[in-house]
Amino acid sequence: MAFDGCGRIVAAGYDDGDAAQKPPFDAGRWAVRVYAPDGALVRELPGSALGVAAGGAYGLALGPGGTVTAAGFEQTGIPGQTRWAFRALDLPPCAR
Repeated sequence: MAFDGCGRIVAAGYDDGDAAQKPPFDAGRWAVRVYAPDGALVRELPGSALGVAAGGAYGLALGPGGTVTAAGFEQTGIPGQTRWAFRALDLPPCAR
């Protein structure tokens, strides 16, 4: 989780884990969300929009100019095997 230059909260994680599998293979879909300072959801970037396979985001870093890089893992085509994944995204502009 981090705060951007607009005072918004940017969070990374995952949705819909599979309880039948053991961690860390139970993650479902990546999610990066941007919340207004009052907690209202501004934008959600689900895993399908991020171009990653099933897995989970575990961290993020904010860069200059409104960019965010999310880091996590995604499943490979081999059952039970994962790999690191990183995605750079542009944040929506600040409301005026």
